[in-house]
Amino acid sequence: MINELFATVRSGDANQVADLINKGADVNARDNRGNTPLHLAVLADKLQVVEKLIEGGADVNAKNNHGATPLHWAALNQNVNIVEKLIEKGANVNEKNKYDNVPLHYAAGYGSLSVIEKLIEKGADINAKSSNGDTPLHLATKNSHLDVLEKLIKEGANVNERNKYGNIPLHWAAGYGSLSIVEELIEKGADINAKNNNGNTPLHWAVKSSHLEVAKFLISNHADVNAKNKDGWTSLHFAAAYGNLNIVKLILDKSDYVDARGALAMANTLNEENSLEILNLLEERIRKNEETTQHFIRHRRHRYSQEEGSSLSIGVHNRRSIVKEDENSLQNDKIGVTSGTSKPSSFINIFAYTTVDTIKGIFQFVSSPFKAAISMEPSKAITVQGIDNNGVLLLLDVFIRKITGQKYISTVVQSISPLEAQGYALNIIEEFEKVVEQAALKSGISMHRLNIDCVEMQKEVTAKITGGKFNEISGFLNSYVEQACHDRETGKLSPKKFNKFMVVFNKELDLIVNQSIEQILHNRDSTLEVEEQQINLEPQSYLSNTSVQGHLIQDRGLINQGKA
Repeated sequence: MINELFATVRSGDANQVADLINKGADVNARDNRGNTPLHLAVLADKLQVVEKLIEGGADVNAKNNHGATPLHWAALNQNVNIVEKLIEKGANVNEKNKYDNVPLHYAAGYGSLSVIEKLIEKGADINAKSSNGDTPLHLATKNSHLDVLEKLIKEGANVNERNKYGNIPLHWAAGYGSLSIVEELIEKGADINAKNNNGNTPLHWAVKSSHLEVAKFLISNHADVNAKNKDGWTSLHFAAAYGNLNIVKLILDKSDYVDARGALAMANTLNEENSLEILNLLEERIRKNEETTQHFIRHRRHRYSQEEGSSLSIGVHNRRSIVKEDENSLQNDKIGVTSGTSKPSSFINIFAYTTVDTIKGIFQFVSSPFKAAISMEPSKAITVQGIDNNGVLLLLDVFIRKITGQKYISTVVQSISPLEAQGYALNIIEEFEKVVEQAALKSGISMHRLNIDCVEMQKEVTAKITGGKFNEISGFLNSYVEQACHDRETGKLSPKKFNKFMVVFNKELDLIVNQSIEQILHNRDSTLEVEEQQINLEPQSYLSNTSVQGHLIQDRGLINQGKA
């Protein structure tokens, strides 16, 4: 009778469901995924069946194997009538599943404004956190649901709430390139220079993801273009490393004081077409900074020379110390030196570093490291005596990466890799095959009558997962099965058998797809942030893991000793 109840629930026959309950069917029975008949009725959007099950004693807070209650499924399905009915009968609006998601997380992620309004009205925790620390506002932001975001903020959502990786919603909006979401969050008080656990700001994310318009907006609203992450990288460093010419131009145009020298070292771009132009822009900025610095120092020296004989008795030694201090100070303030632990010995060395011949030598070395290292003449050898620590480290890191073939890759946009998508698709197709076999067996249809190409199907499902079109997967599988039954079109398969097959098939289809999607979404968010959190644990050169802020004297010593 249990199997009969599950089958009847899926068919949507409310009266027959009531009859089975009256005959003693267990209204809280479980299938192999831990779902009760009420879970399945909610998933199938059968309001009348939901009502009959509740009248028969169904547990509205029953959890399946993933910890999801019927209310979680109703929020995911965006069915406000069923949501209202479940809450009316005692469903807990703040019940958490195994990932600590509450129903409001699903409603926000799927963009159901009416469901969100109902859940909030009934006491949903607007700042509830998942196991990743994401709030409903994080999920609305990730999925670019502006109306939902506005509602959540209006009801008290914290725009600066951090998840376990230190990201606020603005990080995600910038990373996904959602300009309207970025504008709304900043208008509502989001911290434009908030740093996550890796020290990255929203501008870092926008630049790494090549979202020019978002970067423009952030900079125009006073985002700090010189903010450094824990590896000492600024937004200009990322733009140069990723070969993003337009963003390099933007940053140089909007700020007079940037670390062009460090960016120059990172100009081993991923886009060869842009590398030369980026290189030229950075060289030009370095020369401009040098000229400004030299002019300022000459002016200061002239001023001090006129102060001879003044009542302020300043010894020659002290004045020279002051001038030297001015040189070092200007080096930090004007040139954008990123580490205060080592200063150039003279401005001549700095300027010499930025000459065209030296730059060409550097890139000759980068493009052919072993050959250059062997054949370079001593007189043309590159000296780093006058370069600040950050420049040394970044430049050496480029060399090592070039030798080892390593590249910097943005992880913000590519939330699900092709390989991961193939794995998810394979799991879905495997479950799909099981459902088809069961449906064929129960309806008396031979499998040879179904012309199903699982390889082709997997490609299509993979594409939909990669493109984030999760809501199209179920419809695609259903449509494919219908088209696969060629015998139905030729009259060899009776309509009765085919209809029975489709009823049985659809019983399980939505369930396996929705549970797969839930797993994908959870894994995607976890993987995205874990990748950024642990990016320094990936195989890299020693220098890429080296902090460039304050403790570099020891590191420089190791490098000079050949131990790095």
